[in-house]
Amino acid sequence: MKHDPGICIVAYHKAEDQILSLAKERFLAKFVQQNWRFSDASPSIIYFASGGSEMNAIKLIVPARPVLLLAFPENNALAAASEVKAWCDQKGCKSAILNLNDPDAESLLSNYLHVLIGINKLKGQRLGLIGHESDWLVASKVSGERLQELFGIQLIPVPWDSLPGFDKFESPPEMIDKYPYKNQSAVNDAGKIYELLKKAITEQMLNAISVECFSLVKSSHVTACLALSHLNDLNIPAGCEGDLTSTVGMMICKEISGQIPWMANLADLNHDGVLFAHCTAPTEILKSYKVDTHFETGLGTAVRGSVRAEQVTVIRFDNRFQKMFIATGKVSDRPNKKEYCRTQLEVELEGPGTQKLKESPLGNHHLILPGDHEDLFRIFARLYGLQVI
Repeated sequence: MKHDPGICIVAYHKAEDQILSLAKERFLAKFVQQNWRFSDASPSIIYFASGGSEMNAIKLIVPARPVLLLAFPENNALAAASEVKAWCDQKGCKSAILNLNDPDAESLLSNYLHVLIGINKLKGQRLGLIGHESDWLVASKVSGERLQELFGIQLIPVPWDSLPGFDKFESPPEMIDKYPYKNQSAVNDAGKIYELLKKAITEQMLNAISVECFSLVKSSHVTACLALSHLNDLNIPAGCEGDLTSTVGMMICKEISGQIPWMANLADLNHDGVLFAHCTAPTEILKSYKVDTHFETGLGTAVRGSVRAEQVTVIRFDNRFQKMFIATGKVSDRPNKKEYCRTQLEVELEGPGTQKLKESPLGNHHLILPGDHEDLFRIFARLYGLQVI
């Protein structure tokens, strides 16, 4: 399969072929849940069959490409893997190590494989920045070089003045049907914005977009909220305010969890939990919704909805992708307060999550995923050497 990570067996350079064959047989006998692809070319997994294999292993490692190091303890294999793990840390290579005699090795390896497949899917994806990153995102700006280096994601700038005016498009019938509203003209405009963004996605062959949306409000009194919500429902990650850090996070979440998260403001923090709010919630995660105006301006259209999930995973990266906030929480309320963006969710985070957000947030926008995905994202953090706060 295109995205399946290859696995390479390494041993002492004078080891007989029988040692490699026996190691492979032992591995396949214990881990039968996958159709493993053994390959010596750019493997994502290195399996140590013996000690003395360190030099053979490091020749296979590419610094920016995460690699999983596997070994049983016998024959000094785990010792060799530990030495290579230390080498990776010294060189800044992305890596993680797994003892195959660990009681949870089968489930852990399955999760590692799942995450590695997701990481491989990011390679070659194209992220379009429509307009510019918003000025107020002072802690969330990230360079295209960094995205290419870490994930193989190509950043495609798409200036607003390179696109036709939204008024040159016709609103599609599905938008009119999906978003009934007293102000039909406003929904029509939202549908035209959707068609404009869809044209840019098609022509630029984009896998995701982040949209500098306030320039639309200023120039034309229209908003992109419904269009972005609709694109997320169509499985195209679509972030707002030109927030590249959060939009890349949405792309990562999609490939690892199979879901596109809701990008939401960190609106309030108190002893009861955290309030998240934003106007672009995907309707796929809502049990009910209606159209309202955009919160900050009172113009255009936005999504006011009630989130369906009872448990969520909250994620945030720093703009260098060196740190990561991960927490699960129980939904405690779905308020409808006039002083916040239209869709609102109150969450009681497990452990010290709320305190960490009070003391050292990585930024404003956080990603809200229905369900508990903490184990998978902790593995992602381990592979990339991210500090989990």
